Amino acid sequence: MSRFEKFRLCSNLSKTEAMKKILAGTAIFIFTFSIGSAQPYSFSQNSSAYIPLSGATVLTSSAPWTYATAFTVPIGFPFSFMSSSFNTLYVEGSGFTYFDFNYYNLLLPYTVKLQSKGSSGNNSPVSYLLSGSSPNRILKVEWKNAGFYYDTTSTVNFQLWLYESTWKAEVHIGPNNIPNPALVFQENGSDGPVTGIYKYTSPTNCSYGLALTGAPSAASAQSLSGNINLFGTSLNAPPADGTVYIFDPAASGLNDEQAAAVCVFPQPANEKLVVAGMDCSTKPLYQLTDLAGRIIAKGNFETDGVINTGLLPAGTFLLQIESGNYAINRVVTIVH
Repeated sequence: MSRFEKFRLCSNLSKTEAMKKILAGTAIFIFTFSIGSAQPYSFSQNSSAYIPLSGATVLTSSAPWTYATAFTVPIGFPFSFMSSSFNTLYVEGSGFTYFDFNYYNLLLPYTVKLQSKGSSGNNSPVSYLLSGSSPNRILKVEWKNAGFYYDTTSTVNFQLWLYESTWKAEVHIGPNNIPNPALVFQENGSDGPVTGIYKYTSPTNCSYGLALTGAPSAASAQSLSGNINLFGTSLNAPPADGTVYIFDPAASGLNDEQAAAVCVFPQPANEKLVVAGMDCSTKPLYQLTDLAGRIIAKGNFETDGVINTGLLPAGTFLLQIESGNYAINRVVTIVH
């Protein structure tokens, strides 16, 4: 049974019943490193011409694939998601995407029952491409010419992008032909895909979720937590070709102008790291973690935004700042 199906199964069960069913069919292995509370994300959307991947590594074969078929994708760089660091991404034909075998860390770009079209998986390749150069690489995963379990005549194209250093995630929607959304998305909460990010602490407890709802052209991000129905919150129609959804951990609770005003320097840092453009009167919390998720420094900003780094190890780190109703994340480098 795929993780996609397990989550559907758990949505209407009590916590005890769901735990029994999941543990009966799944071996539990922990591969993540905790870095405190899950980092908040901001959501935005824009439009951009969809470009199919060229020269990508194809994961599918001539054998037809279904919504339950799973693939392993090497990310190509340490990617921080929900305050944990990962090097591998697992994707299913359904668009159900996760970072760990506990499926506690979920990033769902376009989740619905999908399958390859026709008699060959080559008709609907699932592939990935690592583009750019360090430290600005992008992992791109594409579901191309995918069909639907409930309507084999409908078609969709979409990609999931993961950014190095900024750890931003984007969903890019391509050409699609879905004349009967009510048929295609009948198991979702509305006539569109499930799109969002989720952090679970147990099989039936979501500690942080951000799910897209409403019209795809002006989607709203709904916060979710607790024993949620993961598939009960979805867009109300298929997103149009060229739609881009963005989940950004860089700054949450601030508008673009406020976020841009927060400057971290020098880069790279030697003896000290300065955070300018931030209100220190609320004594914001800060935490520095390495790419394996280990905390190397934490504390409060008092009267200024200075972190003494002279005695800290050299390397690349995630700086997390929290104060009141906003959070800021930046990638920083320390040298000696």
